[in-house]
Amino acid sequence: MRIVYWILGLAVFGSGLAFGQWVPVSSSNTTTMEVVSANGRVLSHQEQQQRYYRKSDGTVLVQQLSGDGSNVPVSAMLLDRANGGRTYQLDYTHGSAVDQHQPAGSEAPKTRADLDSVKPRTPLHTDTVNGVRCVVAPVSLANADGSKTVIGHVWLAPDYNYMVMKEDTLHPLRDGTHIHIMQEARNVRAGVEPGALLFATDKASLKQVRKAAASLSK
Repeated sequence: MRIVYWILGLAVFGSGLAFGQWVPVSSSNTTTMEVVSANGRVLSHQEQQQRYYRKSDGTVLVQQLSGDGSNVPVSAMLLDRANGGRTYQLDYTHGSAVDQHQPAGSEAPKTRADLDSVKPRTPLHTDTVNGVRCVVAPVSLANADGSKTVIGHVWLAPDYNYMVMKEDTLHPLRDGTHIHIMQEARNVRAGVEPGALLFATDKASLKQVRKAAASLSK
């Protein structure tokens, strides 16, 4: 079973999104998914490593890193809020950028950046995660009858308008097997604008970003 969650492409989203001035943020993110049987045995365990960058105009870049421990970016999703919310799929290996043809002025695809902008309506308490002050709020799944089931919690940093951690437990099977998903941001750096090269979409820049990351991993 593949992890279908881009750390930016979450299954649960809020509404009433706020756009405008954003606090620039960068972080190293990990998404962990475990399939667990009814008796508690872990049937599968997968991890994805990402790097997250957000500019002060709300533009977001999420890099998918190689799974060999080198932390070299393989692909990325770029949400360009400065250009009407257009999205690009970046391929660092081939140096290509594919415009997802999101019309300017229309609603951009739901991404983690959107969840970051949601103010929790029913915060439970405050907490500190990896040195960042957060408010904790429940994450609910809407049922067919209109009721809601709490499936996890989200830790949001109100100072940065940023999701630091999210934990979900899904129960898609009748035999009691469940899926546990944990998303966590580490090394959160706020208030510093990411370098412009990271957001470039031309072939030369994409190759340069990959080369720079590879040299740092040696």
